[in-house]
Amino acid sequence: MGLARTLPARRVTRPEKPYRPPTEQERFHRYVRWMFAPYSITSVTFISGLHQAERNPPDWEEGWGGFGERFASNLGTEMASATTRYALAEALGEDTEYYRCQCQGFWPRFGNALSSTFVARRGADAHKAFGLPELVAPYAGPFTAVYGWYPSRYGWKDALRMGNNGVLSEAGTNVAIEFLPSILNRWGRRWKRRLHLGIPSGAAGAP
Repeated sequence: MGLARTLPARRVTRPEKPYRPPTEQERFHRYVRWMFAPYSITSVTFISGLHQAERNPPDWEEGWGGFGERFASNLGTEMASATTRYALAEALGEDTEYYRCQCQGFWPRFGNALSSTFVARRGADAHKAFGLPELVAPYAGPFTAVYGWYPSRYGWKDALRMGNNGVLSEAGTNVAIEFLPSILNRWGRRWKRRLHLGIPSGAAGAP
């Protein structure tokens, strides 16, 4: 009776796509998109609704007037963070766009999503480096809001807490960008097979 041979685990990667550094115009479009894309506006609206339900800050009004204050505050916070990220990235010559991992497997891809929260790409070879814009930007917005238009009783501890929440939110966004397209694509193929969509008449499996 032969002994089973254990094969060494290997990390399978997707075909590597050549990296092309974004142009100045592309980087500016990303900056504008970060602030005004439907996803960003929807996220700001959703968060403003949560703050409205929680009366956060409690000093602001209820009703549509209070919602407007919270929406403007959250939008201003996002704009301050996005502007800080863009300005620092331009000054340091960094590419802060998120790139999905070329690897396969949950843990390598999950690790890429989390590490990219603090990592940027530099140079034509796109080598990874610690990204100062990624670290500073989540805190720039909350500090701007606290010392710009929040009630005076708010201070640096509140801004730090909100910045920490921003870092967690960005990590969650990276995870969603990494996995959501694959999940949706897999579900789409599954439903196409169930509904026999895209199957030529007379092909195997066609009704």
